Amino acid sequence: ITTTKLIVISAIFLVLFDNFAFFRDVIEVYPVSWGNIGFLLSLAVALTGVIILMLVLISSKYTIKPILILILFIASLASYFMNNYNAVIDHTMIQNIFSTNVKEAVDLFSFKLVLYVLILGLLPSLLIYWVEVKHGTVKAEFILRLKLIAITVAVIFFSVLIFSKFYTSFLREHKPLRYRTNPTYSLYSMGK
Repeated sequence: ITTTKLIVISAIFLVLFDNFAFFRDVIEVYPVSWGNIGFLLSLAVALTGVIILMLVLISSKYTIKPILILILFIASLASYFMNNYNAVIDHTMIQNIFSTNVKEAVDLFSFKLVLYVLILGLLPSLLIYWVEVKHGTVKAEFILRLKLIAITVAVIFFSVLIFSKFYTSFLREHKPLRYRTNPTYSLYSMGK
């Protein structure tokens, strides 16, 4: 599998399996109906595109697998806490994680958490670890990544353009929904 295919597949996996809380909350504001279905699908496509862009920009030939594995584990943990505790993984929550003592951490540990990490973190990580990634020359990889970036930006642009009325209200009136995107907001908060 090529690096670009691995990035696209990983991004699709993250959107489909680690963003339940995000789409649950979006559907409360924009219920599934004939008038909203196109926007909801375009939102999934745009989120996939944003994750693809993030992965393309932060990974290289030697770091792609470790970065994807780390992101899968972070996303599985964030997904668990967002789905089960309705938590938003922001910079304050991350600070709290680092100041948590052992007793508080043990209280959060559950069988359900283990299942999330196994199914959404460990299993896809093992697949990534075992898959053979074909790397081309530096020039070929650069061109492939540029093509992927161009296609992704175009898809995001047209998704937003076609449903601009929805995106305007989504971005202006429903900012807290963006805090539920996984792993993008968690990673942003870690950086912050």
